[in-house]
Amino acid sequence: GKGWRVTLPWRMRCRTKQMLHEHALLRCNLELEVDTLSNRKAQLELDKEESRRRMMEARERGRKCHSEIAQTVDAFHVLGSELKSDLVDMHACLKHKEREVKLLASELRSNREELKEEQQRVRKEEHEKMALLSELEHERANALTVLEHAQDEKLQLQLQLKKVERELSAARIRLREVS
Repeated sequence: GKGWRVTLPWRMRCRTKQMLHEHALLRCNLELEVDTLSNRKAQLELDKEESRRRMMEARERGRKCHSEIAQTVDAFHVLGSELKSDLVDMHACLKHKEREVKLLASELRSNREELKEEQQRVRKEEHEKMALLSELEHERANALTVLEHAQDEKLQLQLQLKKVERELSAARIRLREVS
């Protein structure tokens, strides 16, 4: 082996070392790239598995949502049916109430007419009472005037009576004196 080294030119030996070094470097780079690709492949497998798992969850959620939507639609159908039934009942009740209101309105009109008649009768009676009171007041005033005249006449008569009694007394005294 020693002779081979001696025989090879120095430049050739350097070039060979350089090529071996480059080969080793290239091999390292290739191994590194293979590792990177392996890691990327493993990551892609994990991502694929995660994506599959998410897709299964999404499908399950979709099934649940579909079931809930179907239940909600059924519930709305039931509710719609109940609302229609309630609406029919309320419509009938409304018709009944309208009839009652019409009847009450008729009674109210009748009562108003009666009330008007009653008010007119009461006003007429009040007017008659006031006229009667006025007449009674007038008669009372007349009676008071008559009473005052009667009292004056009574006083005059009493005075005349006293005068007559005095005259009578004087006449008796004179009669006794004469006899």
